[in-house]
Amino acid sequence: MVVGRMFDPSPRKFALLVTGVLNPQFTSRYGTITLIFERFLKEAGEVWDSFLVVNGDFSFMDGIDDYSGFVVTGSQFDAHANDPWILQLCQALKHLHHMKKKILGICFGHQVLARAFGGSTGRDPSGWDIGLSTINLDTKRIKELFGLDVTSQVKVIEIHQDQVKCLPPDALILGSSRKTGVEMFSIGNHILGSVCKGNHREP
Repeated sequence: MVVGRMFDPSPRKFALLVTGVLNPQFTSRYGTITLIFERFLKEAGEVWDSFLVVNGDFSFMDGIDDYSGFVVTGSQFDAHANDPWILQLCQALKHLHHMKKKILGICFGHQVLARAFGGSTGRDPSGWDIGLSTINLDTKRIKELFGLDVTSQVKVIEIHQDQVKCLPPDALILGSSRKTGVEMFSIGNHILGSVCKGNHREP
């Protein structure tokens, strides 16, 4: 899918901004959030550094120029909440955006990007979105912005109760579904937010 290859090919060093905490029973079976994201997105020759922003680790801000891009993970927390670390993350993302750094946000990351750049997020009034969803992609815009050829529809497994309610200024919707109006959005060709990080295509 789009989210795995939006960054420049060289240098290949990325900062993973970890925003969630998994219970030990889950990690013993599937691994940490870092390992899960690297399994999906990391390519040969790349270096990924993890920062537990959920615990207040924002030390990546001291070496911004060392990284080709930044990935904001999913979380059990609400992107519209006012926890100190979430507010600090919004400020850090604004700074990265000002520097035109490439940022990818997944699930919570997708929502907090929208909030940080002037949009809004909150509960979906129709309730949880759980199960297999069909996402309709704007293939033309994705090609123009990221040079990627993608199928017009992908099926993904979703589980979330929050959504992007209002897009930031200058943001474009790249994906939507029957239940969620903003499944994927971009700002320029350096910001990408997506509800999901993987996809399942029907044969």
